Amino acid sequence: MDDFDKLVLATARSILAADAACPGSEEPSNLRMALEIITGINLPPDSPFTAGNMVKAGTEGEPDPPKIPSCVEKRRLVKALTEGIQDMIMLQQQQIDAVIHDDPDFSRFDLLLHMSAERKQQAKYAFVEHLEKHGC
Repeated sequence: MDDFDKLVLATARSILAADAACPGSEEPSNLRMALEIITGINLPPDSPFTAGNMVKAGTEGEPDPPKIPSCVEKRRLVKALTEGIQDMIMLQQQQIDAVIHDDPDFSRFDLLLHMSAERKQQAKYAFVEHLEKHGC
């Protein structure tokens, strides 16, 4: 696993861990599906990478984190972030396909990837800002 894969997994794990702290939300299963799409890994329900197990993974003997009520805005921001990540991955895959199929205009994806990266960054910073201000 290269550094980029490790970064993607770490990001997805932190999002899942944050979402696991919000009980009664349907998002953990959606985030698990997003993690599976992003990484190409099919995660079993008892995997330490799934939302229900993320908080407990590696914290034996430590108290559970405090329960925080579900936050609609956080779920919206997480959805925007995961969609931004998926959009970038889709564009990267299309560019890879163009390169593999000797498409001489494969660089047409560069601007689209740049714009997608900017949208993902905006979504990420909005999510982080919400977490810092709201504490959920």
